[in-house]
Amino acid sequence: MTFNSMGIAQYMGRGALISASMNSRFGNALLALLLAVCCSCLSTRSDAPLPTVRGPLPTRIQQPVSLTRLSFRPRRPVAQQRGSGWYEVQGAYTSIFEVDQLPGERVGLDGEYGRVTARGRWALGEQADLEVEVPVQYATSGFLDSLVNSFHAFFNLPVGGRTKAEDDQYEMRLRRNGQTVWSLDENELALGDVPLVYTRVLRREDEQGPGLAWRIGLELPLGDESVGVGSGGVDGGLGLIGERNLGRWTLSGAVDLLWAATPDSFAGAPTEFGEQLCLQFGSEYRWTDHLSLLGQLVWASSPVTGYELEEIDAEIIALGLGAAWDLAAGQRLFCSFHEDLVAAAGGDFGIMFGWSCGN
Repeated sequence: MTFNSMGIAQYMGRGALISASMNSRFGNALLALLLAVCCSCLSTRSDAPLPTVRGPLPTRIQQPVSLTRLSFRPRRPVAQQRGSGWYEVQGAYTSIFEVDQLPGERVGLDGEYGRVTARGRWALGEQADLEVEVPVQYATSGFLDSLVNSFHAFFNLPVGGRTKAEDDQYEMRLRRNGQTVWSLDENELALGDVPLVYTRVLRREDEQGPGLAWRIGLELPLGDESVGVGSGGVDGGLGLIGERNLGRWTLSGAVDLLWAATPDSFAGAPTEFGEQLCLQFGSEYRWTDHLSLLGQLVWASSPVTGYELEEIDAEIIALGLGAAWDLAAGQRLFCSFHEDLVAAAGGDFGIMFGWSCGN
């Protein structure tokens, strides 16, 4: 399902003056966000904060092709309490530049994309729950390129060829053997595929060991494959989750094996989605009774195989750093910054923010 959004695109604009203005506004907003986090961290640190677990960061690989595949988000190995529900709304915005070509293949991933998701989780008995996620996505040429270049230069991070290209351009497509096997339409608001994930607790954390749970999931092909937001088939996955609390620290992890249907547009090309292995590691440090600092590392094998170019056929390692604040009545806010550590196939620069209730 797609929505014509040319009015939104015209409003955003693509001229130099508008781009510069939005760069400035976004830079100021990001600075304000970082200052807010720093100010929160500079608040009085509790000597013995409440043992409330607010993590892990509910992130996923924000790479445009990976977004068409099933992905399990980091979560706790604790089931939703019987008769209760949990709800979350989050937004993520990512900039990517991965462009290269060889004889017979081309990867053009240059642009920005935002994704808003609504998630719900409901108890199924005492030790299990079911989670549903509904995503909406929008891609554009964007306005972040000069800011991302400055950020990478300041921290001496690899730029991946960004400085050789003109800022704020758009190309989202994969070509193989003379055919376009995947493309993501610009300035289209579209519903993505919808995952359903069942999680069951194996053991609760105690002195003898960590908390463990297993999960299995399906992704329903409700996204429009023709505009690049769906795989066109049912995806599946199986995973294991773990968590261990050590004083004011919480360590979490997961290992997931995921498989996805290859879109029909890949027919005739020696490339496919195939299986994907994903590893997650998270850490949490409770700063006060209401604030935790969070870190998340996600490694994933290549989302597409059959290419020689590392811009698409390579592992992705994404680092997320953020914080979560408790509000009243079981509500929580969180925000985080994300960066690809490999500078090959992943998104270059991203932010995530969200709100949840029923925690």
